[in-house]
Amino acid sequence: MLTSKSTKTLLLLALSATALTGCSSGGISQHEIKSPDPSSSSKESGNPETKFPVGLDYSQKIVLANDELGVEFLTIALNSCKKAQTDGFIVKDVEAKDESYFIPSADGPWEDWPFQQVTVANGKVSMGKYFNYSPTLLSPCDLEIQARRVEPGAVLLEHKVRRISDTSYTWAQHNGGNNLDEVTFNVKNGLIVGYNTEDWHTNISYGPLTKAQLALFDEVTQ
Repeated sequence: MLTSKSTKTLLLLALSATALTGCSSGGISQHEIKSPDPSSSSKESGNPETKFPVGLDYSQKIVLANDELGVEFLTIALNSCKKAQTDGFIVKDVEAKDESYFIPSADGPWEDWPFQQVTVANGKVSMGKYFNYSPTLLSPCDLEIQARRVEPGAVLLEHKVRRISDTSYTWAQHNGGNNLDEVTFNVKNGLIVGYNTEDWHTNISYGPLTKAQLALFDEVTQ
């Protein structure tokens, strides 16, 4: 039989557990990521099973946004990254007239983004041109990763977002320099479908990749 003292102790422990469960995880802002269910067709097409990056847990809340517009854009950006890592994606460089294909992988050239990639230019297949830097599609997500690793308000987290229309936003962040580098992101059906500056334009599409596209990876590994 529990004594009154034991009952009081258990009650205090229960209240403490409830308080801890309800605590916010901290950060600049806390907002749920409302993303569509991952496509089940990736397995049907032969895409490798998805392994999300260690730095970005899509089940967590957005911490980088500091206003509702930031929430709006970052929700789209993170949904796009999640789609990319679920089904793969394709980057078409309009000026260079080449296409780079990405599939989820257990490892890859970037620690936080385990993709394998190939590039097709002038009919020739190569190992991929994005080994020294990741596609700009992932840049807002990269900053969200950093926001979860450093103190809120750190200089490297400085960013700006503007809505141009219902289908486009500008996003600016530091990319190794003092200036905020601004890029225009084009959006359709809640996903990023392209990004550009005054000097270059890129189109984005998502997988699952076709068997013919997946076969390109075999060409560079033989």
